[in-house]
Amino acid sequence: MCFIFHRPCFFGKASFSIVSQGVYGGKDIVKYLDTVGDFWGFNPCPGIAVTTPWGVANPRTAWPQNEKEKIDRALKQAAGRFYKTLTASEAPEPSLKKLMIFRFTRSYHKHSENRMRDYEYFRDHNWFELPYFYDTKLSWYKRIFGWFIDTQQARQSRKSKSPA
Repeated sequence: MCFIFHRPCFFGKASFSIVSQGVYGGKDIVKYLDTVGDFWGFNPCPGIAVTTPWGVANPRTAWPQNEKEKIDRALKQAAGRFYKTLTASEAPEPSLKKLMIFRFTRSYHKHSENRMRDYEYFRDHNWFELPYFYDTKLSWYKRIFGWFIDTQQARQSRKSKSPA
């Protein structure tokens, strides 16, 4: 699936992860899955890690009622967040970090002498001309920030191509 990191294609779709854990570590896995979904183009809804009560894998062990209610509440809240993400009418404005990664990657491909599949994918999706992967409004400072990155990368590319 590595090629999707270079050529994200899941824009307009929401992602959500549920991790079931016995003791700990689930929150780190959820964070990782949310990050991967974000890089692939999904609009990630913050996932959830659910800790199952100790011993419930044994079919003769009953779930304590308070633990079951705690999990049910957490899942209900998470489902509400996911529904909100699914039904959002506008694409989210990218963070500065996301914008920076896009603009650096775009500039790299645009000015690279090595015109490979990533270049073709960016060209075919018109990403060399668009301010971001998908149609979204960028605040004035993000437009300036993006322009600055583009300018710096173009300058760096020219400098690296010129004979020493």
